[in-house]
Amino acid sequence: MNCITCGKPVTREGTLCCWECENTLPPQPRETILKTAAKIVCGDREKQYGTPERNFDKISRLWNAYLGDNVTDAHDVAMMMCLLKVARIRTGQAKEDNYIDLAGYASCAGEIKKGNK
Repeated sequence: MNCITCGKPVTREGTLCCWECENTLPPQPRETILKTAAKIVCGDREKQYGTPERNFDKISRLWNAYLGDNVTDAHDVAMMMCLLKVARIRTGQAKEDNYIDLAGYASCAGEIKKGNK
């Protein structure tokens, strides 16, 4: 994948910009953030890792083994990932991909919860 700003190859997975451009981009409008999150969540990530439900279920089982059955399901994992992104934003080093990922995890959580009803 190439940088959305300068066209150079992107070397870090999950980013849209090369290292040089990542820290110089102006904040994206909310529509662009949501569209980018949708493209990632509904495209590459699902191809790489399977459906969010299946991937988050695997993560919940691993976390439960480590934490002692405190994470109940895939929805919990999605919400915990949202909180991870909030923590990263709170460090004062917020990057646009944190907001994109937060939107993506939140949409997955909503879809998982809707499917569980």
